[in-house]
Formats: sequence, C-alpha cells, structure tokens
Amino acid sequence: MINKDQWLLESDSANFCLNKWQKTVGLMAELYDAPVGLIIQANGQGFQYTASNFGNRGPYPAGMTYAQDANVFAKTVVDSGETLYVADAQADPRWSDNPEVVEEGFCSFLGMPILWPDGTAFGCICVMDHSITAYGDAFMRLMVQLRDLIEQDLQLWDQFELMREMALKDHPDDMYNAQGLSTLGQSCMQFARRYGFDIGVIGVSIEGLSQSEDGSYEQALSAIGDTIQTRLRGSDVVARMRDDSFVVVALANSPEEIELLSQRLQEAVDGLGEAYSLSCTQQFYPLDKAPNVEAMLSGAAAVA
Repeated sequence: MINKDQWLLESDSANFCLNKWQKTVGLMAELYDAPVGLIIQANGQGFQYTASNFGNRGPYPAGMTYAQDANVFAKTVVDSGETLYVADAQADPRWSDNPEVVEEGFCSFLGMPILWPDGTAFGCICVMDHSITAYGDAFMRLMVQLRDLIEQDLQLWDQFELMREMALKDHPDDMYNAQGLSTLGQSCMQFARRYGFDIGVIGVSIEGLSQSEDGSYEQALSAIGDTIQTRLRGSDVVARMRDDSFVVVALANSPEEIELLSQRLQEAVDGLGEAYSLSCTQQFYPLDKAPNVEAMLSGAAAVA
C-alpha cells in the first residue's frame, strides 16, 4: 500500500517514475518558454516540489516545501480540484500573501490537479513565470496530456504495490515464492518498458549452511532473507525459490549496477559473521533483447 502521507522523494519505490518526471518538467518548461516547470505533491505536511526543471539544485529545486496553510498556487488547485490560470498575480489581491509571488517574484501560474488512482488529490503539474503570460487553448490542452501521463504513472505504481501485497508468500519469513516472483516480474517488465530501464536477475545460493531439526536452519535463512531485503531498492523484488536459494529481479541501467548489487548482498551476509556465505550469479538483459519473464527467472533459479 502506498503511503500517501510520505513524500515521494523519500520513497525508495518511487525512483522509477521520478527520473521520467524530471525530464517531463524540463521539456514542459521549454515548450512553455517558462523559467519554472514543476510537479508538486500535497499531503498533510504541506506542499513539496517533487520534480523541478532545476533538478535538485538552483533556486527552485526538487524537495523545496511550503507549509500546508501557505497561500501558494498549488493549494488553490488541490483544494478546488480545478485548473488554475493566473496571468498576472501581481495585480490580483488574492495572492498578496503568496510567498511565490511576494518572495520569489512570480507573476504567472498555470497548473492542473493530479489525482491518485482512487481519485484523491496528489498535487498538481504547473509552470510559473516572472512575466505576464497569455497562454492559449493549445497550451491548456498540452498540459492536460502531460498531466494524464503523470496520472498513468501513479496508476502503474499503485498496481505494482497492490500486486506486491497480493503475490503469494508461503515461507515463514513472509518472503515471496516462485509464483509471487513471476507475477511481480511481469510488473517489473512493464516498468522497464515504460521508463527505459533494462532488467537484471541475480541467482543467490547459500553455501556452508546445514539443515537441522532445532530450528536454527530456518532462523538462519530468515536472517539471510531479511539482510538481502534491506540492501535492495524499493523497486527490486526478491523471492525464496528453494530452501536455500533466492532470486532477485532489479531494474538497472548497466551490467555494472547488477554486479554492484551482487557485491552488496554478499558483503551484507558476510557481515552477519556466520559460517555461511552467498554465491551470486547475475544476468543483465537489455530490454530489447530480454526473453520472457519465465525464461529469465527459470534460468536464474537453475543456477541459484
């Protein structure tokens, strides 16, 4: 379940869409010839610039926040649920205490609401300008299209999180089994296609661990599974395939990323200070050459 009260910038599982949103607002600012293009998230903490054409630096970076009671443009968009176009805020007394106008000197704002899949307010997408503007109908229709793309991303993310909760888990450590991994692997492929990632698959086997009847074997596997999960990103998926093997599916941009992730997993388990260790085999699949999910996972499971 997505925690809507958490800033997306603090969520590991939202990284896949944030990179795309960064490019979207950059292009949007260019098309509108506006100095600032933003995606803003609203929640009980206030308003935060989730994606900015300035990136994480500059005068209006991603992560910049305003209090919930601040009279910012986004508050009006979220509260009303409607498009807001202000051509000259400097001449409009409604914005006399808006810090974006008073402190930052903005004059024009065009923004549209963004909704979560359940219809509640996520925030808005907008452009701001220090000059008076006169946006025509084409600019309005363009923003509708950009807003719809963002809402589609939220829909896909929500479906992925729901599938994570529904996917089968049948181990005492509450880890996904093979069927659960297959289900989530399909979602990972969808993410990869939509956001331009490739796929990495890591087969993990445990060496030096002996079965016993006193419960220590299962406790050790549970500790290893927990340790593996703490080293993964929110968009990565791990499943326990057999008694002593795991498979990880991860979005990646290069084979080196998957190699580094394997090293992190090995080092983390070594850090437990026990007699066992991990043996990892990894495969990197460029998206245009990736086999189907079942083939990828069966190959990893066979060598794990």
